[in-house]
Amino acid sequence: MIAFLTGSVLQVQPARRFIIVRVGDIGYKVFVPAALCDPTLLNQTVSLYTHHVVREDADDLFGFRETAELDLFERLLSVSGVGPKVALALLSQLSALELRSAITQGDLLQLTSVSGVGKKTAERLVVELKQTLLEGAEDFAALPSTSAEVASALQGLGYSTNEIRLALQQVNRALDVSAQLKASLAWLSRHGK
Repeated sequence: MIAFLTGSVLQVQPARRFIIVRVGDIGYKVFVPAALCDPTLLNQTVSLYTHHVVREDADDLFGFRETAELDLFERLLSVSGVGPKVALALLSQLSALELRSAITQGDLLQLTSVSGVGKKTAERLVVELKQTLLEGAEDFAALPSTSAEVASALQGLGYSTNEIRLALQQVNRALDVSAQLKASLAWLSRHGK
């Protein structure tokens, strides 16, 4: 199984959502979220965490810059009716934070806005993943529910409990989840990791 690649981007195909990464003398076709299908990446070195799908009719690589994105992709695949293409579409249209938030809040409207995700699939995503995405947020149980969701999302991205607490102290808790996430990430990018 291929779990990680580092190489130069030889080709970018935004319409088909893949890039070709040259590693040594081998070019790997890697399906990636829309944000990675950027023509400015041509000839740039990228490092990707990958999920290798081997089936009778497919042998595909899916690549992500962060382990948190890969983890979320793999959790999406655990949901009945969600294959790699739908999971990738979800992570292409919504950021990992927006997707986690939509699932934990049960925001079916946002989930069904993604091509290939109908109401039943969106409901399954919420029912099957909400609890697992909220796990680990018990350290923040005393926070208001919106801040607890922000904390859970930040934990999923690998931030420590201390970093999250510091970030949340700087954020206006009257803001909605999305605004708190953005503000927290902005603060952490300046002061955290």
